[in-house]
Amino acid sequence: VESASDYKQELIYQGLSGGSLKVAYREYVDSLARPAFTQVVEYDNQEPPFEIAFKGARITVHSATSNELVYTVTKGLVRN
Repeated sequence: VESASDYKQELIYQGLSGGSLKVAYREYVDSLARPAFTQVVEYDNQEPPFEIAFKGARITVHSATSNELVYTVTKGLVRN
């Protein structure tokens, strides 16, 4: 998500670990990461397809491995 004020949000898949999907969230302003707005969230790896949600985003996971996530974004991130 980007806007005219050079604000950017990212969700980055970081793989599977101990049966959990790891996803990093980051916010940027003027291309600089905002440290207080960076976090890693974990979701239980379930039988696909299943949905994960974060900051208004809704993502359907079709399959997940340590290196790859096959997904469909059904709703994008919401800026607070």
